[in-house]
Amino acid sequence: MALAILVALCVASFVTLNTAQGSDPVPTDTIGLGAEQSTKASESQELPSSKLDTGTEAAAGASSAATLQQSAARTITVEDPDPVVEIAAVDTTSDSTVAAAAQVGETNPLPTAPRIVPDTSGEGWQTGMASAYDLETNQGWDATALGVTLTRDSVTVAVPEGQEHLLGRAVEIVYGDTVVVATVTDTGGFAKYGRALDLAGGVWKAFGASTWGEWGVRVVHYKFL
Repeated sequence: MALAILVALCVASFVTLNTAQGSDPVPTDTIGLGAEQSTKASESQELPSSKLDTGTEAAAGASSAATLQQSAARTITVEDPDPVVEIAAVDTTSDSTVAAAAQVGETNPLPTAPRIVPDTSGEGWQTGMASAYDLETNQGWDATALGVTLTRDSVTVAVPEGQEHLLGRAVEIVYGDTVVVATVTDTGGFAKYGRALDLAGGVWKAFGASTWGEWGVRVVHYKFL
């Protein structure tokens, strides 16, 4: 009996010793922790997306600032337009009159350009009475002393008889703040009435009259160019 007990004790000791010397099974939660640590270690090598976004935004901000600085450096200063004489009507059938008008002003100046009126007190300017005529008052004749055809919208004038040397000349006429550059194409016997010019339809219409009768006879400033 004692021998049996002794054998049993020896077997128990042998089993205990083998268990202590061997490797205990690793708990499953330790394996899970190791895998988690491994995953975190791998993730720690990558930059968080929030930091990446922050870096991108910073770069974009720097680029925008640089663009603004470049835009500021390229700013161009635009000077105000020069004052200009606006011409209401020009005799476009005469090249010499068109060229003369270009020395006086413009027919289509910039909207922002200040408008000015010629100084009619300067050299060459005259003041006189101007009447108006049309095909009706010209007895239906459309021929002129210069040989051009008179129309209802001709930007032309007649001068008194005896001033034929002015035929073909451009004349700048100012009435109020309106400027017209016309061509002398005819002569007439109206000097005895104290009139200096006789205006064709394109001229008195540019000055705002609807008929030659409405215009009547008015004082104008004029200068032969």
